[in-house]
Amino acid sequence: RPPVYSSPAKQLRFGAHDDETPRTSTGNWRGLKNEGNTCYVNASLQSLFSVDKFMESIAPLREGHDLVASLTGLWSDLRNNPQLYAASAQRVKRVIDSLTERYRGFSQHDAHEFLGELIDRIHDELVENKEDSEDDGCEKLRPNDQFFRIDVEVCLTCKSCGYSRTKEEMYRNLSLDIDTSPSEKPTVQSCLESFFRPEDREIKCEKCEEGNVATQTMKILSKPKALLLHLKRFIVSEQPTTDENQPSGTSPNLEIVFRKNKASVELNTEVSLDKFLAEKQNGKSVSKPDYSLKSVIHHIGTCANSGHYTADALRTGKDGSKSTWVSYDDGVTKESDIESVVNQR
Repeated sequence: RPPVYSSPAKQLRFGAHDDETPRTSTGNWRGLKNEGNTCYVNASLQSLFSVDKFMESIAPLREGHDLVASLTGLWSDLRNNPQLYAASAQRVKRVIDSLTERYRGFSQHDAHEFLGELIDRIHDELVENKEDSEDDGCEKLRPNDQFFRIDVEVCLTCKSCGYSRTKEEMYRNLSLDIDTSPSEKPTVQSCLESFFRPEDREIKCEKCEEGNVATQTMKILSKPKALLLHLKRFIVSEQPTTDENQPSGTSPNLEIVFRKNKASVELNTEVSLDKFLAEKQNGKSVSKPDYSLKSVIHHIGTCANSGHYTADALRTGKDGSKSTWVSYDDGVTKESDIESVVNQR
């Protein structure tokens, strides 16, 4: 089952390719034109298109759904019409722009945020269609919830009296901190373990007066068919401003800055959620499929509001032929291999 990892690339390659030179390295794999700082769109789409089963599941639902129609149309065009020239994602961008002002224009944006927005908008569009909302009186589990929904049970237990309370939370993706403290190189699997590790939180107990600290635990109730992971590379911090007009003897003003964590992270070719599963009442755990790497989105640069995005994605020929790793830099593509992908950072 395919996860989508997010990680920075090793080498710096900035590639906003104009319409005259969007040729691919091979005739089998088409890229997407950069139409003005749209690399974040292109990388996100190439990553989403690596989840073939998801695209196949929404393709029959395109009628009456503009976003689904634009996405599946582009996906089908890339698969069925291998050409030398890159395709355009303008139709997808126009539909997104009609739904939200957030990505209008040609400013650079975060690929992780865009991909999350895209998945949410697909879900909202399908939910709005009342005709397919029920099946014999029962609500259908929509493609977005089958592929990109993680239900988690969060439990808070007071350290003073032991009183606990639980709630359920839903995630479309998991944003993982990069633990740089261990002596060994962090891996995606170890970042997952840190995410689900119990932690103490300062919170007032509802039952006792002494309780001000509770232990939080998280357990997975249901797993998605595809696992979307985000490595949190940017760390928010404060630093003094350099204002020459500031009176002497006064405390300097502080500004928020985003510092990039460039620590190398090992990209596991497979990850597992087994140890984070909640148990059913009968004592048996829910199903335990593993996830294999299907795509990686790379951010190249040092600033959160600038840089360049590329993607590596596993592609299967439309005739069901063997899978091939492809590197996408907007309109330029190049066949690769799993070793090159996981060894970049």
